Amino acid sequence: MLAELHRRFPRHLAMQSLGSFDAAGVRDLYRRHSLLPGNDLSQVHRYLDLGASLEICHGPVEELAADAVRELLGFGPQKPVILAEGGAVEPRHSGPCKLYATDKEGIILHADQPSSTAEARSAQRLRPQTESVYVVCAGPLREFSADDRLEHLRTG
Repeated sequence: MLAELHRRFPRHLAMQSLGSFDAAGVRDLYRRHSLLPGNDLSQVHRYLDLGASLEICHGPVEELAADAVRELLGFGPQKPVILAEGGAVEPRHSGPCKLYATDKEGIILHADQPSSTAEARSAQRLRPQTESVYVVCAGPLREFSADDRLEHLRTG
């Protein structure tokens, strides 16, 4: 498929996408994908997900995001690596994080496109509207543990 995309659109980047890097079992899949000939950049998806088997996915978002990018860079892809999706979900991706509505300071950031009208209205208040820039951390950096972050979101 990548070869066909390059043939049809020679002046555009082409890439294939995978689901969330939330379990050790997908590491080899991400390695093969990152080194795939014709894949012009390596991309990774990772979320704050308390149901994920990888402990790093239990928070904070900037740490789990940076770890995912470091993992892909460690494969030596010799191409750009980006965090293509990030943010928070209910355990095991059972829905969007219920705490987004109370996240007025951008502690949890989501870089994917909203999947529903209600999520879109909520997301518009929480993140910049852009398709080309993915934000991992915004505003002044502060130290928060995952428990501090969740408590802050619950209490406002």
